[in-house]
Amino acid sequence: TVSIPAYNEEKNIIPLIYDVLDVCERIGTDFQIFIVNDGSTDDTEAVIQQHFAGHSRISIHRHLKNMGFGQTISDCFTIPDSEWIMNLSGDNQFPAENIRIMFEQTGSYEVILGNRTRRHDNLYRKLVSKIYNRIVSKMAGVRINDVSSILLVKKALIRNTEFKSTSGFIHTEIALEALKHSSRFTEVDLLHKEREYGTASGGKLRTILSTISEMIKYVLGIL
Repeated sequence: TVSIPAYNEEKNIIPLIYDVLDVCERIGTDFQIFIVNDGSTDDTEAVIQQHFAGHSRISIHRHLKNMGFGQTISDCFTIPDSEWIMNLSGDNQFPAENIRIMFEQTGSYEVILGNRTRRHDNLYRKLVSKIYNRIVSKMAGVRINDVSSILLVKKALIRNTEFKSTSGFIHTEIALEALKHSSRFTEVDLLHKEREYGTASGGKLRTILSTISEMIKYVLGIL
């Protein structure tokens, strides 16, 4: 399953879905595209229906109101019941070709993280990310360079896990919980490009503070 979280991505998501279909069909494995519409107030869902209504490979899970990072990413990984699940952000900053790059590792690994070696974000976001990933590496006991990137994970590792994060910490929570059940972990370098439409929220101070708060609660065992 390629799970795509989307909030107000009407201008980004259609070319992304077409690219995902093309890449997955070329890989030649059974697949589905699972879209979580997190209460979008634009025409995100309408344009998806316009292009892909009735498509056997595509399904949409709808939040009636915006639930935020935690619930949306959690739904991306917990609702589909396929052997492998990965997330691919609806802003189309991660080209669909990354699916092939990561899927090639499934013969040897069970937890596969992407690493944006040439990240198209501003210096502030890069600095915050670098500090955050160093802390996460200490928590995980392995070097992690980009925990908030794309994760491809074997569903069996997280099937019985109830994720509790409501913030951007959800990416870390899922990765850490998967790593509790498997040491077969690797990172792969990914393609990354600038966002064409809309604005990202990951670098906002409120988002950072809520992520730090939940990280502390997780370490203390009270999340």
